[in-house]
Amino acid sequence: MERPNIMIYEPPVWNCSDLLIGAEIKQSDFPVFMMQYLALKSWRAVCFATETGKR
Repeated sequence: MERPNIMIYEPPVWNCSDLLIGAEIKQSDFPVFMMQYLALKSWRAVCFATETGKR
């Protein structure tokens, strides 16, 4: 079974980080915002893998 490469999510994560910085959110508050984002991205990846049979 091939493991998914999570590094494909690096650019969207950095884009989200740039948006938070642009909104003047303190970096110490990033986990509050980023954890939901990363959980959603992970869930979407699992759903995609399940639908396409690439598990």
